[in-house]
Amino acid sequence: MILLTNDDGPLSPGLIAAKSVLAELEEVRVVVPRREQSCIGKAITAGRPVKVEEGRMLDGTPATVVDGTPADAVLIAFNKLLKLRPRLVVSGINLGPNLGLDDALDSGTLGAAFEAALRGAPSIAISYCMERGGREEVVEEDLREAGEVLRRVAKLILEGGMPKGVDVVSINIPRGFKLGSSPVRLTRLSKKPYRDLHVEVEGGYVIKQWGLDVYPVDEEDTDVEAVRRGELSITPISLRLPCRRKGCEPLLSALNNKKRASRVT
Repeated sequence: MILLTNDDGPLSPGLIAAKSVLAELEEVRVVVPRREQSCIGKAITAGRPVKVEEGRMLDGTPATVVDGTPADAVLIAFNKLLKLRPRLVVSGINLGPNLGLDDALDSGTLGAAFEAALRGAPSIAISYCMERGGREEVVEEDLREAGEVLRRVAKLILEGGMPKGVDVVSINIPRGFKLGSSPVRLTRLSKKPYRDLHVEVEGGYVIKQWGLDVYPVDEEDTDVEAVRRGELSITPISLRLPCRRKGCEPLLSALNNKKRASRVT
């Protein structure tokens, strides 16, 4: 069984595109947040009940709807709704890019995939890099191409498992991508932070648009630059966050020293 979720909610055309191709491979269970939950990362809901109801996707087919975050949807699916752990978890197809380390930390799409991967499930996060909040609209042909990309990657993982050491495969599909003619690249997450996102409005600041221009120029092997060139970006992500401990001994010395350090003035 495949668990399908997203951060755009049940009425996203990307959800339909994903389910239609995944259903060719296995039974698909759809569990999604009630409303769009972009930029919420791996947050979970605390302090109030999270309601779970049966809803409908944009095409009228059933979906389980969770009144919480994408990570809530995954947790409740794993612990309350599913009898067996899914063989694969797919988050998407997101309407908008998920590029770089900033998005990896902020994205509800990736947050859901990370939540599943932490529980041992092979996970795919897939995004269609249209501009959000601007004049661009969903191109149905692009979504069909994105769906075929997803079908091929999902089939490969179901049959052979995840690549060694990889917890999440993040896929970013540029506008106008064509399988068989457009380039496909293995990439790494850009580490450059967003440009200034906020626009001043009455009462404060708001993010009005989200497109490729929010990401600074980076090295050519990054996910950002691949998509900017019109290439499909496949980014393997590991959830292990090792850091060299060598050289950090002064931290222990400072805390183990019984003598009170003098204040710096």
